[in-house]
Amino acid sequence: MTPVEFQYALNDFRELQEQDIKISYERMRVQTMHIHNISSVTKKKYKNVKQFMPFTWEKKQKQTTEEMKAILLALGKSMGAIDKRKGKNK
Repeated sequence: MTPVEFQYALNDFRELQEQDIKISYERMRVQTMHIHNISSVTKKKYKNVKQFMPFTWEKKQKQTTEEMKAILLALGKSMGAIDKRKGKNK
């Protein structure tokens, strides 16, 4: 296994761990909302779990078209699809 392949494997493993943690937190949030709705003395009942307990990873990040273009050009250059001298397709 090359160092690059090892890095990809580590990144995939980390993403799987983060996904498992997020699923656990989602489950906890839904259970907590239902318990709150059942046992709450107040009239306020939550129907949307995102309003009840928002998580930081749910915030939408806005990206400008210039940022998107720069990312796509960098990806194209790294994959060899775009000639680095001219900035055009091969």
